[in-house]
Amino acid sequence: MSNRFAMTFTARAEHIDVMGHVNNAVWVTWLQDASVAHWFAAARPGDTDTYVAVVLRHEVDYRGNVVFDGALVPKPE
Repeated sequence: MSNRFAMTFTARAEHIDVMGHVNNAVWVTWLQDASVAHWFAAARPGDTDTYVAVVLRHEVDYRGNVVFDGALVPKPE
């Protein structure tokens, strides 16, 4: 059993750009949302009151398109 953190994102109409798939800026927002959720899920009790998690760098390899109402679960490598 894996203890990797995961959460699901679903593309809404406002996420779709003129190319018909999720805009790249939305991907970065999803990364930030996942980062914050991971921090609160993985931090030791009390750490969230004392420390702040900061993402210093994002790197995205686009491996396909997500279209309206498409769901995905990003998986870190």
